[in-house]
Amino acid sequence: MRFTTPLGVRGRDTDVAPLALTDGGLVVAAGATLLELDRDGAIRARTALESKPGSLDSRVSGALLRGPSSDGKGSSSAFSGTLFTTESGSVFLWRPPGSPRKLGSFGGIPRRGAMLADPRTLVAVVDNRRVVALDLLTGTTHVRASGVPGAAFDSPATLAPSDVAQGPLASAGTGLALVTAQTGLLLGLDAAGNEKVRISLEKLPSLALVGLTGAASTAPSGASFFGPIEFKPSPPLVVDPQGRIAFARSSGRVGVVGPDGAVSLAGERVCLTPVAVLPAGDRRMLLACRDGGLWLYGE
Repeated sequence: MRFTTPLGVRGRDTDVAPLALTDGGLVVAAGATLLELDRDGAIRARTALESKPGSLDSRVSGALLRGPSSDGKGSSSAFSGTLFTTESGSVFLWRPPGSPRKLGSFGGIPRRGAMLADPRTLVAVVDNRRVVALDLLTGTTHVRASGVPGAAFDSPATLAPSDVAQGPLASAGTGLALVTAQTGLLLGLDAAGNEKVRISLEKLPSLALVGLTGAASTAPSGASFFGPIEFKPSPPLVVDPQGRIAFARSSGRVGVVGPDGAVSLAGERVCLTPVAVLPAGDRRMLLACRDGGLWLYGE
């Protein structure tokens, strides 16, 4: 054990994954409090969000992100530091010893946080219905895609590599956001909101296909002919440099989309509640389940 450090926060509030820093330190979020620790566990900075008690802006949610160190043009970035979202969808930048600075808002709830698409753009799935890009410089938002009844998005957005040589991701360009729908479709959306990739990860019933293809539907959001649909989120996708896409569906279905676009299954129902898919080496992935199970897969 390297160190033990009392943080002065409630353990039940620390439900956001810590952010590792390049110097060996880390950032921890607990409710409205953020702390930065050095590599030896000493607290070197502490701050808190200033908002009214009970406000949705009083709690950090989703994920902590390392802000870009460069603006993409060779100059240092104005957004280096820790980027984070709150439960209301507001986006803040924290750079110790200063206080968190609000950069903008997604205009809804990004339940699983956001991802950095380029040095000035965050992308998030908002209210399970929209894929929204936020410009860190101006605070303006752009809706890349909107869901339709019966086709809510059920995973956070994942950035596709820009230098894939073959397969469905090869001609998609830079800044491609990958996201999955509740019905099992994997979609790739470019910066303009154009759909560049569409791959079915599950066996889609005909009713689901009708909803996703934009045909007329009278079913309310979250409902179907058979009654209310229970929303269960799926873990974020993982993409390797060759364009392979690893996925775990909320149904327990686990597999990989190959560079040729073919879907290979590792199992139809590996665990009841998949939590995360993680890279584990060349052509290897690790699946973590909420019941504590860990599954390692490789070619």
